[in-house]
Amino acid sequence: MLKKISYVVFPFVVVIIALFVMAGFNGFYYYQFAKNNTYDAVDIAKADMPKVIDRLSGYVVGRYPNFNYQLSIDGVEQDVYNRREVLHMADVRQIFDITRYIGAALAMYVTALIFALAESDRMKYLIDLTRAGLIGVLLIAVCLGLLVVLDFAKYFVVFHEIFFDNDLWLLNPATDRLIQMLPQVFFRDMAVAITLLALLLAAVMHLVAVVIGKRRPAKSEIK
Repeated sequence: MLKKISYVVFPFVVVIIALFVMAGFNGFYYYQFAKNNTYDAVDIAKADMPKVIDRLSGYVVGRYPNFNYQLSIDGVEQDVYNRREVLHMADVRQIFDITRYIGAALAMYVTALIFALAESDRMKYLIDLTRAGLIGVLLIAVCLGLLVVLDFAKYFVVFHEIFFDNDLWLLNPATDRLIQMLPQVFFRDMAVAITLLALLLAAVMHLVAVVIGKRRPAKSEIK
């Protein structure tokens, strides 16, 4: 029973790892800002954008305690974000913190189960576990692919209505820098990137487990 539970939760551990890697990866933001013409859409000097990107990605994954800060914009020292944007990002940070705790708890559960098994059973369990992880992530990828193909905009709204108990996420593209930097297409591409990374991680983990399992001699062969 405990093993079966671990087979179910392990794909989510992999996805959570991929989520934090991509959300905190500045390179993805640079790519998206260039692709979406963000540098032209925001009234912040391009020279200041590395700092903006680092704070944006770093805040959600916990590298920075505060989201807002001041920059010289059009010759005036001012806050980068308004109160509504700051409050919304505080909600986002809370979701990321809860997700981190859940991911850590699930990872500890799986790790404890690995060490609780007899040494002779661990390798087979790791192969089965990583196979389940790969299959589970594939299923998640299929579900996400269907949402993107059917109507990503619709399900993007549904996601916010489920996870946020306010309307702070409804930002104005004409005045709010946060939505100017992170349009809906950014989140669509981020979701795809997280899924692809999760698939890669799951595939590599399963391949490594299989290779080690084949190279490791059986107990009967050890004298």
